[in-house]
Amino acid sequence: MKCLYSVDGEEHYTEAGTLNGNLYHFDLDVANLSDGFHRLSYMLMSEDGTSSKVMNSFFVKTPLGGNGIMQYDYWLNDNEANRKIVKLDTRTNPLKLITLLPVDQMPIRSSCFHFEVGKDGKPMMYAKNDLHFAFYDASSRRLDETRQFVDYKVSEEVKNIKPITDMEGSMNAEKPSDNNILWYSMSATIGDSIAVRSSMASTLQVFSPSGKEVYCGSGSESVGYGGFHAGEEGTYYVALHDVTGTNSNNISLDYLHLDKYDVIGQNVKVVGNGGYSTVTFSGNGFHELESVTLTGKSLIVADDIDKYSDAEVSVRFDFNNIETGIYDATFKFKDGYKVISNCLMVEVAKPITIDSDVKYANTYLRSTSNTYTLTFTNNGNMTAYDVPVPVYIYTENTDDLEKVNLFGFDLHKMYKRKIPQLFTKAFEDDILLAKEKIGDLCFFTHARWS
Repeated sequence: MKCLYSVDGEEHYTEAGTLNGNLYHFDLDVANLSDGFHRLSYMLMSEDGTSSKVMNSFFVKTPLGGNGIMQYDYWLNDNEANRKIVKLDTRTNPLKLITLLPVDQMPIRSSCFHFEVGKDGKPMMYAKNDLHFAFYDASSRRLDETRQFVDYKVSEEVKNIKPITDMEGSMNAEKPSDNNILWYSMSATIGDSIAVRSSMASTLQVFSPSGKEVYCGSGSESVGYGGFHAGEEGTYYVALHDVTGTNSNNISLDYLHLDKYDVIGQNVKVVGNGGYSTVTFSGNGFHELESVTLTGKSLIVADDIDKYSDAEVSVRFDFNNIETGIYDATFKFKDGYKVISNCLMVEVAKPITIDSDVKYANTYLRSTSNTYTLTFTNNGNMTAYDVPVPVYIYTENTDDLEKVNLFGFDLHKMYKRKIPQLFTKAFEDDILLAKEKIGDLCFFTHARWS
């Protein structure tokens, strides 16, 4: 058996000095430590590598020279009213190590606790305390300092864990009372994506199978989806606590769990057999997508895959003269496959006709902006590619036109040529100045609509 220690949370542990009976004795060199408050961590380790929990104690290194410390106060968490006051009769000698500080045991707080999964697989909570210090020198000048530490002597096994088995859904429960926690668990493999949110402002924490916190959202963050990519395989634990919302006595945890490779949606379900069509899919893991194949009465292999992000991809197929019917889709990824049954319906092609509409405010103040909303509808059942869209802007004086912002539906994806987002009077190649009428401006975009 040996004793190992470190100072201020260093990963490197030093073996202690000598064993005297049942006590270990060692001298600690503080010459290279900064003045002030420090944490000493230590543990016992057997020859086979089995170790005890890490214990913590605290000490103060007094300033070298100067007035020296004459008094220090300390208290735990928010319990300042019960602070302990230590007055020193004389200024402490430089580099002297003040006696290790005795600290009281405090209960576990829902707002600040330490989570671990033990070697027996049991999830455990431990008290995590804030140790506050106030130092006073001979001139009564005060210096405040705070450190957190885990008190492994105060522990509690996590129980009443509700398992989450679906990939998407909601878990309803009574709102936890003060200093209580609702616990949930879910299984995940490496690469899965998990997102959670609460129906009311609260604190949400997610811990990995090894006990590491992988997500934390509080207040307004907790009511919007937030999550992580699983880096470990096993059981993840979700803690919901410290609810600040007051609109209900019940609260719900919404969750969304995507496999490492997943397809959860698409923008087109029906296509015509008159030529090419592009389908945009949403899901997970598309950066590792290698091919997409449709199987039914015919076999169709995608001839173009455009990966916008890990969660979105557009895939082009040639449906020309393909037999009508329902087709399944097989997505081949780097390390696996995903099959979507009844993915697309192929029907007889309908002619592509596009309707357009413009909506805008009829009146607006001078020197202000006006928004013109252009809506285009493809009435066919095939993707319309490279559709010229002439846009005319009329103004009596081109000097009155300071800038034109072009933005809208899938602008960054749907245009074959890169269209600048901001048009100024130093017009880009995609903007043509019309000569027929003074002040007329015309530019064309080339897009596709499914």
